[in-house]
Amino acid sequence: STLFPYTTLFRSVWTGLLLSPVLESFLVIGFIEFLRRTKFSIAVQIAVPTLLVCGLHSAAHIVWGFIVASLFFIGAASYVYWRPVSFWVGTQMIILVHFFWNASSYLNSLA
Repeated sequence: STLFPYTTLFRSVWTGLLLSPVLESFLVIGFIEFLRRTKFSIAVQIAVPTLLVCGLHSAAHIVWGFIVASLFFIGAASYVYWRPVSFWVGTQMIILVHFFWNASSYLNSLA
């Protein structure tokens, strides 16, 4: 559109830096909270949501699940670590891990 020539870039940044970290983080948190309330071990609370979300990422490209595995592992572990302090502190941590992962990818693509 001529009104705002950077519409595609704006959508890409909006989705990658704001929308995706929040939605995907709440998906992981939902899995973790279900496993926590059903008294699974901390290792299971971290591994199962990581594998599930990586599996969802692999639906588009088979390799993508492996690429993002470390992101979701670190995010899930940070949530589990900070959750005893408060739900919102844990939530902020996983969202920020995801945000900075995506931000570094965007900065690398600009370079």
